[in-house]
Amino acid sequence: MLTALDLAGRGPREVLLVGVIPESVETGTGMSEALRAAVPAAGRVVVEELGRLGLAGVAKKGGVKRAPWWEAA
Repeated sequence: MLTALDLAGRGPREVLLVGVIPESVETGTGMSEALRAAVPAAGRVVVEELGRLGLAGVAKKGGVKRAPWWEAA
C-alpha cells in the first residue's frame, strides 16, 4: 500500500514501524510471555509518536481485559 501511494504521489513523508522481536516464530495463535510483556512498551511508543505528531493518543490503564480476536472462542 505504501508503494502504491508513493507511485500515486500521495505517500507519507515518513513511516514509523513499531514492533517487538518474538522469541519464537513457531506456528500457533498464542503469544509468548516475553512478547506479551513487550506489548505495553510498544503501546507507549505509539502514544508518544502520536503526541509528537500533535495527536491525542491515550494509553488505557491496565490494558485490555479480553483476548485478541484470534484467541477468542
